[in-house]
Amino acid sequence: MFMLSKRIMRLGKKAISPILATLLIIIIVVAAAVLVYAFSMGYLGSLTGQAGRMPVIDNVQFAGNQIKIVVRNKGASDMVIDAVYINGEAYEVTQPVKAGESEVITLDFVWETSKSYKIKVVETGGLFYEGEYTAPSVKPAWALRFDGIDDYVEIPEVLPDEGTIEFWFKPSWNGDDGAGHTLFDASYGSQYFFIDKDSGNNLRWCFEDSSDRDMQLLVDGTFFEQDQWYHIVVTWKYNSNGPHEIYVNGEKAGSRTYTVGNKPTLYPNPRIGFRTIDYAASSGGADGVIDEFRIYNKVLSQEEIEQNMQGNVLTENLVVWLTFDEGQGGTVADQSQNGNDGTLMPSYPDNCPTWVKGYTP
Repeated sequence: MFMLSKRIMRLGKKAISPILATLLIIIIVVAAAVLVYAFSMGYLGSLTGQAGRMPVIDNVQFAGNQIKIVVRNKGASDMVIDAVYINGEAYEVTQPVKAGESEVITLDFVWETSKSYKIKVVETGGLFYEGEYTAPSVKPAWALRFDGIDDYVEIPEVLPDEGTIEFWFKPSWNGDDGAGHTLFDASYGSQYFFIDKDSGNNLRWCFEDSSDRDMQLLVDGTFFEQDQWYHIVVTWKYNSNGPHEIYVNGEKAGSRTYTVGNKPTLYPNPRIGFRTIDYAASSGGADGVIDEFRIYNKVLSQEEIEQNMQGNVLTENLVVWLTFDEGQGGTVADQSQNGNDGTLMPSYPDNCPTWVKGYTP
């Protein structure tokens, strides 16, 4: 009996060959994989089928101090993106995205060149899409080209009682062209406030107080050369005798000591590149490229002006800072964080300033 059972045991061991055992294992593994796949697909299909929403990031744009995320809904039902994560940092948003359509989510974010960012968008039901995106190696330098006919950028009227306006300007004309070109205007009613190059070839900085006292400062404007960049700065002080000044490329070009009273009511939406009303400023527009437009609520010193000109921008006392680095769209963001954004006018996108290469220090 002992020998028989032992033989049976040996026969049992030989009943399944190694090849057959291997085949059985393969069959079991494949069957398990099929079951897992079927379960997961069934679960995901049920999840997406019930929700009908599918967020996808189509594109990420790095512009100025912003990140613009193009989100598409590949699902059959509308969705709402309620959170964006950049390298794990959460940003609350509320961005509806209709089924089959795309929307742009714009976030204020100071990004670094050549750096990679993990960006995740999450919709209200918890579905998300995540990817890694690398910022460009050089921050784009954009600006706006004004046609000189009717193009302008309008901003809110936030001009202070004393302050500084500065910007870079590249004319499409020479300073002795005998034509008028308005660079900035906030004139309203019978009070003017403007910067232009007039038909007499003078660079003019002119403003009035509420009692119609006229401060006019003119310097020779024939220095302008076509397609050359110039750093233009004007300063003023209401309720004082100034001095009120013009700087060109960091050098004081003109100064006037003249007493003015209270600031008058100015145009509700001052214009960069064109006049506001048919009054004192030149009828022709800027006809050139404008970049890095800033307004301060203090009179900058020559040292501070030179610092700004070199690209080391003074950020204190800023009221408006339009870098024009968006490179697209009909709105330019105020980088001073005061919300004084600019709008491309008179009609975006068909009749308004156009995006071109900007000034690089």
